[in-house]
Amino acid sequence: MEDCYRLGLAKSIGVSNFGIKKLSTLLENAKIPPAVNQ
Repeated sequence: MEDCYRLGLAKSIGVSNFGIKKLSTLLENAKIPPAVNQ
């Protein structure tokens, strides 16, 4: 998804149904943080 975002194929990145543990892990490793947790 980060590659799609960098190429302009996506306006933002979002995740769905992420709990605190999963979201924390994602934020530690992601270069582009998600805009939305639905």
